Amino acid sequence: MSTDSIQDSCPAPVELRASSPRPSPYLLSPGEYGVGIGSFLTTLGYELPLSLLAALFIQFKTPILLVTIIEGGAIALAIFASMLGTHLATTPRRRLLTILLGHCATTCCYSLLGLATTTAQLALFRISAATSRGLYTPAFKAFLADLGPSFTFRRTYGLVRLLEHMGNIAAPLLALALVFWLQSGAAFVISLLLGGLALGFQLLTFFLRRRSTIREQPPTSLQALSLLQRSVGLVLAALGLFSVCQVTTTLLLLRTIQMLPEQLSSTTIVLVSLLLYAVFNMVTSINGFFSAWLSERWGPVTLLSLGLLLYLLSYLGFAFSLAHPAWLMLCFTLAGMGNGCIQACQKAAIVALSPAELRLSALRLLPVFQACGSAIAGIMVGLLWTFFSPMIAFIHLAVWTLLAFLILVTVALSVQRQSFDSLP
Repeated sequence: MSTDSIQDSCPAPVELRASSPRPSPYLLSPGEYGVGIGSFLTTLGYELPLSLLAALFIQFKTPILLVTIIEGGAIALAIFASMLGTHLATTPRRRLLTILLGHCATTCCYSLLGLATTTAQLALFRISAATSRGLYTPAFKAFLADLGPSFTFRRTYGLVRLLEHMGNIAAPLLALALVFWLQSGAAFVISLLLGGLALGFQLLTFFLRRRSTIREQPPTSLQALSLLQRSVGLVLAALGLFSVCQVTTTLLLLRTIQMLPEQLSSTTIVLVSLLLYAVFNMVTSINGFFSAWLSERWGPVTLLSLGLLLYLLSYLGFAFSLAHPAWLMLCFTLAGMGNGCIQACQKAAIVALSPAELRLSALRLLPVFQACGSAIAGIMVGLLWTFFSPMIAFIHLAVWTLLAFLILVTVALSVQRQSFDSLP
C-alpha cells in the first residue's frame, strides 16, 4: 500500500471565495501550472528513494519481522498524522507554513535514507518521512482550493493526481537508469534536488493563488454507531480487514528478491526489483483511471470487490516460489490492478452507501480502520514470515483478503437487490 493513497482520506476545509469574473473552465491558470509541475517533481523525488528501499533492507540484512513492523508503523503514523494535519489547514498562512515545513522534512528524510548505515537509522528516516508527509497532505489539498473558483477545483485536483501518477511511473524508471549508468547513491542526491525544485514551484504557486476567506464549519460529531448498523458499516469492516492483510510494495519486492536465483549479482537484483516496481505503479495508475470510470456503471462496491479479488490472486501467486520473470510480472500486475481499483473506489463506495448527514463521519472513520489494520498487519506478517515461512505469511494474507471479499460481495448483492425492489 502506498502512503499517498491513504492520506487522501481527510477532507479539506470548505472555502468561501470572493466574487470575481468567471474564467474559462478549459484554460489552466499560472498557479495550476505551478502546482502541477511541483506535484510531479515532489512525487518523483519521494518515489526515487522508496523504489530502492527494499534493496537497502537487503543490504543491511534487516530481519523480515523488523521490516514489516517498520513499514506497518510508517503507514499507521502517516494516517494518524493526516488526521491531525486537517486541523493545521484552517488559514492560508498556516497552510503555507505546514506545507513548507512538512515538505522540507519529508524531502530531507527520504534523501537521508541513502546515508543510513544501520537499520535503526533506516527505520527512523522512513517513519519520519511518512509521518511528515501525512501531516502536510491535508494542508496541500486545502491549498489546491485557493488556486481558483470552486468550479475549477475538480480540474485542478485531477491535474495534480494525473501528474502524481506520472511521477509514480517515472521514479522507478529514473532509478533504474541511475543504478545502471551510475550508482544507487545518485538517486538520493537527485531526490534532494528534485525536492528543492518542487518547493520553489510550490512557493511560486502560493503567490499566484487567488485570495480567499475561510468559512467556519459547524462542529460535526462522529456518529459511529449509526454508521456501523448500515451497509456502509460492512464496507468499513471489509476495508479494515483488508488493511490487516495489505502489505506495502517494499515487502512484495523483498519476497521477489528472495525468489530470484542466488547466483544473480546485486546490481541485477536491484534492476529487476525497480522494473517490477515500475510495472506496479504503471498498472495502478492506468487501472485507477478505468476503475473510476467503470464505477459509475457497475457501482463502486462491485469494483472494490474486484480489487480485492485481484489482490487475492496476487497473494496466492507470491505464496509459491516461482522465480520465472513472467510469473513475477503477473503477480505485480495483479497487485497493481487491485490497488488501482481500491484507490479509485473505496471512498466512492462509502459515500454512495452513507446518508448525506453521515458521510463526513464515514470518511473520518475510514482512516481509523486503516491505521489500526496497518499496525496489526506488520506484526502478524512478520511473525508468520519469520517463524514459519513466506508461503504461510502470504496464504494468511490471502485468507484475510478472501474474508473481506466475501463481505463486499454480500454488500454488493444487497445493494443490487434493493435497487431491483425499488423498480416499479
